[in-house]
Amino acid sequence: MKPVSTSSVKLLDCSLRDGSHVNKGFFGERTISNVIAGLTQAHIEVIEVGFLMDGSFDRDQSYFDSIEEAQRYIPGEIGALASCPSYAVMARVGSFSFSGLKARSGPINTVRIAFRPQDTKDALRSAQVAHGLGYSVHLNPVHTPGYRLDEISALVESFNLLSLDAFSVVDTYGVLNPESLATLICHVDSHLDPRSAIGVHLHENLGLSLAMATKAVSLSQDLNRSTSIDASLSGIGRIPGNLPLELIAQHLNLALEMRYDLPLILRLISTEIEIFSRSAPWGYSPPYGVSASFGLDRSFPEFFLEQGLDNLGDIFLACEWIANRERTSEFSEATALAAIAYAKLEGC
Repeated sequence: MKPVSTSSVKLLDCSLRDGSHVNKGFFGERTISNVIAGLTQAHIEVIEVGFLMDGSFDRDQSYFDSIEEAQRYIPGEIGALASCPSYAVMARVGSFSFSGLKARSGPINTVRIAFRPQDTKDALRSAQVAHGLGYSVHLNPVHTPGYRLDEISALVESFNLLSLDAFSVVDTYGVLNPESLATLICHVDSHLDPRSAIGVHLHENLGLSLAMATKAVSLSQDLNRSTSIDASLSGIGRIPGNLPLELIAQHLNLALEMRYDLPLILRLISTEIEIFSRSAPWGYSPPYGVSASFGLDRSFPEFFLEQGLDNLGDIFLACEWIANRERTSEFSEATALAAIAYAKLEGC
């Protein structure tokens, strides 16, 4: 195994952005500021402060209509520190007009762009705009495992032409395992500009997020590739949630002698995050494990449960029926209703 400096592995906290799926971004102004300050003091390298979206939002939300609006949550004394982390926002193609993006002029220096295959051209144009305005740009193709390998190759080649900073493997539906993640990372690495980083965004559908993250850390050393790993406090995110920040931070402290402040991270969970789990719990949940095992959108089991299909055996039959008949893993209410009817008939 080739040695690599510990700086080649970075943690990107997405609590305020991905966690917004559990509360529509209503963390509260105090919590948003406290989380940013706490993660900064805990030495997390990249802190995503929320979603960049067109519209008008409450000061208590982690949704922002401009970079300038998001930056007011970062105290001047933190943003001015010599060793301060990078601060980031995420924009989804179709939800934010990049024509209104202003040149980088403050502590937020990174823009992440999430997009689906049909929006690739718009994503690349938006990335070019953000890059030209001085931002570090990360591309996050939604449900990366749903791409064919040749499609990933072509996408990475387009990424390289723009000289962007990070290309992410995004396991939107939580379908990957350590081996399949390794296959995707190695494929991306074989086409990616050596100066660019690989990002990894994982979910807890199969209870494997930490195992996959440790695999990504190992690969970063084998490949000598800078790697950014997304995680959130206590795994906060739309059920089943994300890779827990505290677990991967502890692993990196032990494996690579990193210096993340675990007591501070755990205090943030207790004081700022746990309250949201009472109304919208997250974490491994068998229905979402079943959908992931068939490579399906996690919206299918969510819809099944809303419609009263709560027997795990019936959920298995419904997901199996969809996987055997549909060409896409994307959610469709018509498909879900047909699957429910099938499962009720077969489960009798």
